[in-house]
Amino acid sequence: MSVEVRVKIVVVGSGTLVGDALVRVAGRRGHEVCALSPGTGADPWAGQDLRPHLRGAHAVIDVAVAPVPDEDAALRFHRACTTALLEAGTAAGVAHHVVLSLTGGGPAPQGGLFRAKAEQEALVRDSPLPHTLVHATRLFDFLAALASVATPANAALLARAAIQPHAAHELAEILTDIATTPATNTTVRLDAPHHWGLDHFLTQHLTAHR
Repeated sequence: MSVEVRVKIVVVGSGTLVGDALVRVAGRRGHEVCALSPGTGADPWAGQDLRPHLRGAHAVIDVAVAPVPDEDAALRFHRACTTALLEAGTAAGVAHHVVLSLTGGGPAPQGGLFRAKAEQEALVRDSPLPHTLVHATRLFDFLAALASVATPANAALLARAAIQPHAAHELAEILTDIATTPATNTTVRLDAPHHWGLDHFLTQHLTAHR
């Protein structure tokens, strides 16, 4: 039985569903966790010097999401954050830079936030840092939140789309596994094991929370 080596992991995007789960999972597994977000006072978007935070880090896991829906603002956010992280990571000798993109099923859509995430990934691929880009399907937690949007006047408007959602804590476990193993310098696709109909999933959720 192999023993997981304990390392320092920097989580970018604590305060998000996946980010908070990552902090809990990596900490429970004995790793030293450094969380970067506006809430912790270390914000890559604000142009702060990130080198002190990344010093001694084995891995950076970036799960940050642009806080604004506007495409140009999202592009500026991810460009600034990623550039700052890559520069600090290179200076600190980070061994593995991991980026998560929640792309849904099938090929990644174009435009909007996905355009910003595509540029983020291009910056990482062109950098000297060892990296792994992770594409995953949506979260159970995120899809459940759709129920409140899809139920005007107590009537649910649900599509019959097929989905393969992840649970945030399960995704956090996988990302921690990836971050603590050697970088592949490739894109890894994570599909959840179970298929659901979106209408069936949300009907079950609404029934359970009446």
